Amino acid sequence: MIRDETERRTDIGVEIHQLVSTGQIISNDLYVRMLKNIIFSGETSVNKFLMTGFPHDDNAVAEFESNCSKITAIIFAAGPEPVIEIQNNNLNSFNIDSLFSKQYRLKIMKHWNSMEFQEQLGNRTEWGLVSGRTLSGKSTVAKMFADLTRGKILNMSLIAEECKKKLSTEDEPFEGEVPLEEVEKETIAIVQKDK
Repeated sequence: MIRDETERRTDIGVEIHQLVSTGQIISNDLYVRMLKNIIFSGETSVNKFLMTGFPHDDNAVAEFESNCSKITAIIFAAGPEPVIEIQNNNLNSFNIDSLFSKQYRLKIMKHWNSMEFQEQLGNRTEWGLVSGRTLSGKSTVAKMFADLTRGKILNMSLIAEECKKKLSTEDEPFEGEVPLEEVEKETIAIVQKDK
């Protein structure tokens, strides 16, 4: 980024060139201004960014979050260790891992997993609909998806049967189709309970 800005002789590039030629370091403010131009370029289809090498400390985090955007997570490549402990013994200097650990924004990945990485970025599928004809394998497919995603199956036929039981009395069993509003109410109750 720095090379591109200086080669293109942008305002930021000229500023960087002056700093470097006088032996000064590039400030966090300058990095954030460069990143801001990319993040808010107006390209609406690009709405997530993965940064490596920046921010490198808590001052850079503060600068970025106050003048550009909130950071969802720092992803820590932990390896196969069973327990990860982020320590900072120097009370005068806060490192980025301990900062994000305290804010519950430090995400640990023990190995590369594309789905887990997408979840860390906030790309999460919350609902899926499996439909088909009778005996077409809906339940089997739904179970496979649920196992792969650690999800839960809401079987509308079973929920309707439960509603039938609730609408029945000892003297008179419920006959016919269960009203859709009752199935919906029961479904919402299950989701709310799981939350």
